[in-house]
Amino acid sequence: ETQVAGPLAREVCQRQNTKALLEGSIASLGGEYVITLNAVNCQTGDSLARQQVQVANKVDVLKSLGEAVADIRSKLGESLVSIQEFDTPIAEATTTSLEALKAFSLGEEQRARGAEVDSAGFYERAIELDPNFAVAYARLGTVYTNLGESELGRQHQIKARELQERASEPEQFYIESHYHDMVTLDLEKARRVYELWTKTYPRDSAPVTNLANIANQLGQREEAIKWARKAVELDPQQPFPYNNLADAYTALGRLEEAKAIQEQQIARLGDSGVPHRFFYVIAFLQGDEAAMQQHLEWFKGKGPNEIAIPFFRTQEAAFGGRLRDSEDFARQAVELAQRYKFTEGAAGILARQALTAAVLGNESKARQWVAEVLQLTQSLGVRGTAATALALAGETSRAGAIASELAQEFPESTLLHTLGLPLIHAAIELRRGQPEEAIETLRVATPYELTGGSGLGSIYLRAQAYLRLGRTGEAATEFQKIIDHRSINAFSVVHPLARLGLARAHAQAG
Repeated sequence: ETQVAGPLAREVCQRQNTKALLEGSIASLGGEYVITLNAVNCQTGDSLARQQVQVANKVDVLKSLGEAVADIRSKLGESLVSIQEFDTPIAEATTTSLEALKAFSLGEEQRARGAEVDSAGFYERAIELDPNFAVAYARLGTVYTNLGESELGRQHQIKARELQERASEPEQFYIESHYHDMVTLDLEKARRVYELWTKTYPRDSAPVTNLANIANQLGQREEAIKWARKAVELDPQQPFPYNNLADAYTALGRLEEAKAIQEQQIARLGDSGVPHRFFYVIAFLQGDEAAMQQHLEWFKGKGPNEIAIPFFRTQEAAFGGRLRDSEDFARQAVELAQRYKFTEGAAGILARQALTAAVLGNESKARQWVAEVLQLTQSLGVRGTAATALALAGETSRAGAIASELAQEFPESTLLHTLGLPLIHAAIELRRGQPEEAIETLRVATPYELTGGSGLGSIYLRAQAYLRLGRTGEAATEFQKIIDHRSINAFSVVHPLARLGLARAHAQAG
């Protein structure tokens, strides 16, 4: 990796049309430490102000660094009143421990390479060294959520918010926005915080990246593309803007553009697992079995990344109707996930199996899978999927009870109340022979149905309800909607079933 220092830093500074850059170093000298800060004119390379401090021991490094920063701000002409007003000691704003800060920085480096799994250990170490390190809790919460461990993620985001006053202003924006994004799950509140953050710090790519992610979650793909492109411009060295962009392109069926943006990420940041996940999905959508196999091979010997091999194979087998193969691969994926302590991830694989079995009419198998799922975790996503499977498998009372629990536990969740709960209740109503009530229940889901996941499920259930009512034209329209959006939730069995449903609608219409 190239350090941004010296002539390279000046070149970046000039390209950004910035007047000055601040160079810093901490060097050990025997048992002591020397902190050096140097403000440099970007155009000429002249030093505008310089400050050097010698510190007797490591414990005092951060405190002395904060004092050195205040001194150099004064030398650069900032008024004493301004310095006093905006001078929070660094130990209070971030951490009291230099070692914790180093561990946190190593975690940041891993995340910037797209290595979320590897970053987690460094953030955990940072928290061990400083149990009051607010933003380290928040970042670890985000990592856990991104790895599919949403309950662990929520716990860490809640802890970060409890410690929020110990964070700097940009960190407080991060903590507050992610609390709504991952704890209350109120995406509109999260979006408002991200928007304020980007207005306050317009050159920070993080809020822009997250605005793209929110737009993707809400199925607003063109909006996601707009924000993701801006995030790439602001910070081309972060993987997340590329992933948001590829996600939006894939959902829109713009597969070659999705592939190109991930190739661009690899060229700039190096290879990692996420691009190969996209490449596999794209190859599947394009029917390129050789490319699918090639990208699965990449995951071999890559530690926790190996879970991707049976995970993708179980979905591909279910899509193709090879249900015994799908079950075998699911068992392999669950075993690997549990080996690497991804408990919620293991439960998610089983929950998907339960829902697939229920949609295909294998009720006893669906109930069997659900029993295993609920022994592993009580997370929102997994319980929601399990409840839908139970409703389709005839256990409507139990499904309704889970839906009520989720509504009480997550009263602010945007997608639960617009997609998840309506899907469960519609499945219950269909099972009880009330297709008209199912259609009415699903009305609230309409604006969000192209998000993927339960969104496609709501379209499918509405189509089935129309079919039962003999409204074949409307049923055909809904089935066709799924067919027209083949690249959303690519492995869902509702894609082949929508073709069967469309055929039934035409047959019923004569």
